[in-house]
Amino acid sequence: MTSQLAALRTSAPVGPFGLIARARGDVERLQTVLDSFGYYDGKITITIDGVRL
Repeated sequence: MTSQLAALRTSAPVGPFGLIARARGDVERLQTVLDSFGYYDGKITITIDGVRL
């Protein structure tokens, strides 16, 4: 699993600041996955409770 948010959701829950840190950390990993599948112009957007990070 590429996303820390998804992989650690039940095993290591965190507070709001930890959630934001994990989400920001996922951006680079998810961009790498898109690139590896040939989606070079793909963009990652993460929104938490209506707020874009």
